[in-house]
This record gives sequence, structure tokens and C-alpha cells, in this order.
Amino acid sequence: MDIEKILSEKQSSVVTAIHDFSREDFNALCSSGVYIFAKDNEALYVGSSNRMMNRASNPKHLSALKAAVECTKVFFLPCPSPMSARIEEYSLIRALRPKYNIQGNVDE
Repeated sequence: MDIEKILSEKQSSVVTAIHDFSREDFNALCSSGVYIFAKDNEALYVGSSNRMMNRASNPKHLSALKAAVECTKVFFLPCPSPMSARIEEYSLIRALRPKYNIQGNVDE
């Protein structure tokens, strides 16, 4: 079968966008890192995880779920370790002040 034809049919009937990923891209999405749900140019939620894709799509994670419903873009930033992901997450929350991160709305 022609994969591009299959994907174009699925794109019109199932999803709004299909992206091709290299194996390295896919591995990065399954590794430690930070994810950001954003609408237009505003960060809605910043989170980190040992496995970014799993955590970002977890339906039990209510803050991320609220942001996921509202967002127009999702950014994934791979990190070399879980600790570096937590440090980057904290830095981004402080800088971006996302509305669904409670810590991001607390003035210090």
C-alpha cells in the first residue's frame, strides 16, 4: 500500500495534522524532558516527566488536561536526565508564569 495515500486519508478523516518523526525524534519524546501546552504565544502549562509523551497525555493529570483542551501547540524539550528536566521545568514556570501551574502564579 501507498503510505502517503493512507496517511492523507487518515488526516482528513481522523486527525487534523500528521507529522513524520525520525526514530531519534520519537525516542526523544519518550525520554526525560519538559513539555509546554501553549495557546497562541502564551504558555498554559509547563510540566516535566521521565517520559514526556506519557505524562503529557495522562488523563489523570488535571492541570495538564485543562491546558491540553485549550492549547493550540505543544512543545517538547528533551533533557539529558530527570533532574535536568525538573530544573528546566522550574526555570520555565518562573519565566513564563503559566496559568495552570499554581507555582507559576505565586509571586515571590
